[in-house]
Amino acid sequence: MIPFQKNQKKKSKKKKEKREVPLSRIFKFASPDRFWMIPGALAASINGAIFPILAVLMSNVNDSFFRINSNAVLNDGKFWALMFLALGGIAGIARMTQTTSFGIVSTRMTSRIRNTAFSSLIRNEIGYFDNQENSVGVLTSKLASDAALVKAAITDTVGVVIMNLVTIVVGLFVSFIASWKLSLVTLSMFPVLAFSAMIQVKVLSGLDRNDQSAKEGAGQILSESVLGIRTVTALGLKDRVVSLYIESLSGPMKQAIKRGLISGAAFGFGQMVPYFARALGFWYGGTLIRNDEITFQQFIQSFLGIMMMSISIGQNVAANGDVSKGASAVNSIFRIVDRKSLIDSMSENGNKPSQLMGDIEFKNISFSYPTRANMVILQNFNLKIKRGETVALVGASGSGKSTLVLLLERFYDPLNGTIKVDDVDIKDLNIKWLRSQMGYVGQEPQLFVGTIKENILNGRIDATDDEVFEAAKKSNAYDFIMTFPDKFDTMVGMKGTQLSGGQKQRIAIARAMLRNPKILLLDEATSALDNESEKIVQEALDELLLKEKRTTIVVAHRLSTVRNANMIVVLDKGIVVETGTYDELLSKPNGSFAKLYAAQAKQN
Repeated sequence: MIPFQKNQKKKSKKKKEKREVPLSRIFKFASPDRFWMIPGALAASINGAIFPILAVLMSNVNDSFFRINSNAVLNDGKFWALMFLALGGIAGIARMTQTTSFGIVSTRMTSRIRNTAFSSLIRNEIGYFDNQENSVGVLTSKLASDAALVKAAITDTVGVVIMNLVTIVVGLFVSFIASWKLSLVTLSMFPVLAFSAMIQVKVLSGLDRNDQSAKEGAGQILSESVLGIRTVTALGLKDRVVSLYIESLSGPMKQAIKRGLISGAAFGFGQMVPYFARALGFWYGGTLIRNDEITFQQFIQSFLGIMMMSISIGQNVAANGDVSKGASAVNSIFRIVDRKSLIDSMSENGNKPSQLMGDIEFKNISFSYPTRANMVILQNFNLKIKRGETVALVGASGSGKSTLVLLLERFYDPLNGTIKVDDVDIKDLNIKWLRSQMGYVGQEPQLFVGTIKENILNGRIDATDDEVFEAAKKSNAYDFIMTFPDKFDTMVGMKGTQLSGGQKQRIAIARAMLRNPKILLLDEATSALDNESEKIVQEALDELLLKEKRTTIVVAHRLSTVRNANMIVVLDKGIVVETGTYDELLSKPNGSFAKLYAAQAKQN
């Protein structure tokens, strides 16, 4: 079975890589600014005509300089000089208009792509982010670099493509009206040039795709190292982190060298062909002049028309190279956008009862984490919690305590069984409404860059200042906040680094209490604190539970913190082995709870 599953994964991965996104989907993001495309396209068309017109001017200038009458040469020289000045002015205005118009379109389009990708990203279930392929470094790299690649490779190329198409059309016209024979002979070399360009684009497209996936691994190491810089510094891991980063870049470096060799050979071949075309053109043009079939002026116009067009084709090859680089970026972005979340946190589907009472039931629950499918966490788990009760979950690490909290919040769905709130399957409830009824405080509270007030307001963004102050008082955070010079406007720093562990925890509790939740989830809320901070936070929690009766689930490592719980549930390997009050369980000397208590007493 396992080899088959691996093969299936490989096949699905290959399918993902082959998945192509039509460019029309990309340009839908630019549709709000489509009117900016009109002046951009017109300007690009003018720019495209500049090179062929230059060929006409050059042919006439050359013809004028071969006249015998010096006055005629001077007069013609002044006229054609003015023509060059006029052409330069038109080219400058057209280039500025083209760059400005397409720049506005592409920049706004990139912003929309990033916003859409990020909105789609945060809709995904938690299991999606557990996958190593969707780590923080990989995802941030995709949002930062892939969206920019789409801009550079797709939208910025539109102007170049329009310009080059016009150059080809006008260039052929200018060349053929001067000498169709010379034009055909010179053009005979261009299939070889097109073939070299095609090889170059195909090869670079595959190399860029591999290079991008390799860089994502380096981005992940960089992101994790910077976010955990204190740990890296404290453990003296700087040399190890640097070596891992260098090692992760060895793949992209090899790819870059390979790409350089191949692209160098392809570019060299591409540069060689136009010179062969020039040699052929000079030889055949000289033959036609000798046979009096064309004039020198016609030769210059026809020959330069084709040569100017070849420059345009060279630019088009470069543009196609950019498109090939962006192909994998486009597919990567739209894999994020198109993915259907297994548990859509932004969904409007589901029931929204007028109120929630707080009865909870876990019925025949079996569960394994998606990334550890072979490891069973919960086995046929059953538990009923009455409204207003405080239930503590205790047991050894890995027994499934925190998993139950995650399942109740629908971060994951069980493999079997149902979870009910007020006798309604939580899958039938609107997920945003369900989570709005819950307050969660974890072992490591996540605070965001901003002020203390802003972090508390994350619990309920429409709360008043008085409600924020009241929540801070309930969590025993108000007094220490008022000791800061900026009080509630104090910046907490990245991940709350400007605050102590106990202070962060109390702000997290205030954030949870601001929601006035019907169900309070405390996942080892004090286990990471020192004794003094734990005592303060635990007093705040005990006071909260005494003042307002609400359904509370406490995941506890330190058994002394659950003395006042209405019921304690002892878990072992995902199975309930014992239930009762603190005193009841402690009175059983051979019970699981008593053994856990004795083991902790020895450690202390």
